Amino acid sequence: WSGSLILKLSKTRASPLKLVVTSATLDGEKFSQYFDECPVLNVPGRCFPVSIAHTLEQPDSYAEEVVNICIDLHCGSPPGDVLIFMTGQDEIDKCVKKVNERICQMAA
Repeated sequence: WSGSLILKLSKTRASPLKLVVTSATLDGEKFSQYFDECPVLNVPGRCFPVSIAHTLEQPDSYAEEVVNICIDLHCGSPPGDVLIFMTGQDEIDKCVKKVNERICQMAA
């Protein structure tokens, strides 16, 4: 993103621009200085136990492998959450659809 673009857009609007920036790693004070000493809110984070898993081989289809892993975790692990990083909204939508289809097939 370009901070100068945001500032330029804010000057062309009739109402003042309101920008909310969230980040776990951002230097809030640096941003505050850049944006004319705007207020910074710090919300303490919480840590949760995390397990990281990697595949041994490069899958033929990343999306299909994500679906398989989600189903395997859902069926073979205690309740919990899964965080998967994907490249875009289209890929996310396809995987969600495939997971839902597979869950429905399993329930039938």
